Amino acid sequence: MKKSTKEFFKLYGWRHPFLFLHGYYYITKLDRYVSLVAKLMRLLTRNFPKHSFTLNWFAGRYHAKVVRTEDARKFVTLQRDIKVDPSIAEQVIPFKIANQIILKNPEHITVMDCACRLEKKEHCTPIQVCLVIGEPGASFVADNGARVHARRIESEEALRIVKDSHDRDWVHTIWLKDAMGNRTYAMCNCCRCCCVGMEGMRLLQTLKIENPPRAILPSGYVAVIDEEKCTGCGVCEETCPFDASEIDTVAEKARVLGDKCMGCGVCIDNCRQGASNLMKDPKKGIPLDLDELQPR
Repeated sequence: MKKSTKEFFKLYGWRHPFLFLHGYYYITKLDRYVSLVAKLMRLLTRNFPKHSFTLNWFAGRYHAKVVRTEDARKFVTLQRDIKVDPSIAEQVIPFKIANQIILKNPEHITVMDCACRLEKKEHCTPIQVCLVIGEPGASFVADNGARVHARRIESEEALRIVKDSHDRDWVHTIWLKDAMGNRTYAMCNCCRCCCVGMEGMRLLQTLKIENPPRAILPSGYVAVIDEEKCTGCGVCEETCPFDASEIDTVAEKARVLGDKCMGCGVCIDNCRQGASNLMKDPKKGIPLDLDELQPR
């Protein structure tokens, strides 16, 4: 058994061997795993639209937090261990299993193909945009992720991936997976058309159930419009990956749909008039800003 596999096993110990096997299969067959999850998710929402199992099943598999580009850069340039107090972490990612955020040996980064894009017959490119950050995940994925062409990289290359994704209007997300030790383990750079997590979020919204669980949480920010600068050009409406922006046909100004806004910042980067900005919103949770969250 490889050293990285032994370290990965220590996340669970002998008390939870099935979680270890789940995680091992998840990484070694990641493309097949995500394809199966996507198909099952679509099947459940189509055939059992009002059954609570549908919601609990999907929301319990994957948890993500949208982050701004500047916060994404902090993750891939960390040179120290970060351990966030559980009381703070649960406000950042308020799931029952999310009791702490740990980045151990964060200078260790592995990049791999995006399994969500591989699941699509036609997908966006490039596909090698998923970053596994910290140990033991980075080494375990590098040693066992041959199917998704996993390889170790330096933070400089990770920064280039983040910047290129930002320039394509993709959304940066930090993911927590039950089979990966219930910890923050990966940063994905997601597009609306390929991301299975974003697809699942839209499917849950179609169920029209009050307060459904959310597999993807907002960044802690919300977009706001300066009406004096806004010309109603509609670029923000066209580029928002969460359909959170629209043009008020009466006022001929952009309007943010606060309940849909995830605070990703795509509209801000595309606004030629500089009329859109991000502001912290307590209703959107606490931003995953490592400068603010790490213990003093």
